[in-house]
Amino acid sequence: MIRIAYLVNDIAYGGAAKSLYYLLRKFDPDKYQIVLYTTRISSHPFAEEFAKVVSQINVVSLPQLYSFGRDGRNTSSFRARSLISKSVGKIDDFIEELARERIDLLHINTTVFAYLPPYIKTRLAIPIVIHVRELLQRSVDYTFKLMVKGINEADRIICITDNELIASINIEKSIVLPNPLDETNKISLSDGSSIGMLGTFSKTKGIDVFLKTVYEVHKADPTFPYNFILVTSYAKRSYFKLIIKSILRGNYYQLYIKYLIDIYRLNGKVIIIPNMREIDMFYDKLAIYLRVKNPWGRDIIETMNRGIPIVAGGNSDYFVKNNETGYLVRDSDPKIIAQKIISLAYDSERRRLFSENSHRLITHMCDPNAYAAKIEAIYNELYRQ
Repeated sequence: MIRIAYLVNDIAYGGAAKSLYYLLRKFDPDKYQIVLYTTRISSHPFAEEFAKVVSQINVVSLPQLYSFGRDGRNTSSFRARSLISKSVGKIDDFIEELARERIDLLHINTTVFAYLPPYIKTRLAIPIVIHVRELLQRSVDYTFKLMVKGINEADRIICITDNELIASINIEKSIVLPNPLDETNKISLSDGSSIGMLGTFSKTKGIDVFLKTVYEVHKADPTFPYNFILVTSYAKRSYFKLIIKSILRGNYYQLYIKYLIDIYRLNGKVIIIPNMREIDMFYDKLAIYLRVKNPWGRDIIETMNRGIPIVAGGNSDYFVKNNETGYLVRDSDPKIIAQKIISLAYDSERRRLFSENSHRLITHMCDPNAYAAKIEAIYNELYRQ
């Protein structure tokens, strides 16, 4: 029996954890013994589901690094050096834990731990697989170099789309494997009454672009009949509290979002839901799904699998192929996105066409059985070495 350790940064209903869960459900428990390490458990109900497919869940303390570009979250070079320097003992503890548990193979399931392989390789002779799930932006800073160095020292590199396969990553070690879909979700061609988006509260997800798009829709069509729903971790606060918080954190994005809501008079036009445990309820309300930036995450896979037509902004057609599986607006221009939304909202036949094409494409690309077979082939190759 092969003992495999997985390292995640959170057990939550997000893309990385969900994809791992769908993978582990396919594994033969008589062939693999799974130990799951996480730095956080945000969803205990989901952790209970994981407990059914792993032998152990252990919480560890490890630093997380980010280098996701101008619109993303980034760890400064100074902060990265400081975090690593202060965390050498924690990294050593984690390596000793892997040795104690007699782990045969380590799968790092998220890019925030990309710095780890060089540390582990000096102490343990175990193969390492790393998932690149975030879009790393080329940079000259220490954080980017440290993460790319760590990725390239892994034995196999898995990118979730061709977007993550940047030139700095070792192509010979890499494979592109889109995340698996949830095969329990079935296609539904019934139209909802809303247009919605879900995602973390960040500029990377384009919360500001979403709000500008809603404004442009109502500006062009004041009687537009559909509601807009945004599921994100946004909490309403007064300007005074937001200003203080923004100054203390050095991040003014939430203040900017409140300004947009007020200046565009979007109260009543956008329903913002801070958390939705029953995500099926969200999807059941939708006639159109809107993703204004980087249209290739877990939400895109689940939306296409459910047969909900998409209007997306961005420059990648890996999933959303313009005029085939949805509308794709280059460079995420809110005015053009708004035009596409209005056009699709009044065209039921095109919505049906996008729905059927999306479901057909995604079930082919993201089949969980094929995904598990390819991952197992990687494990078996590395284990035999």
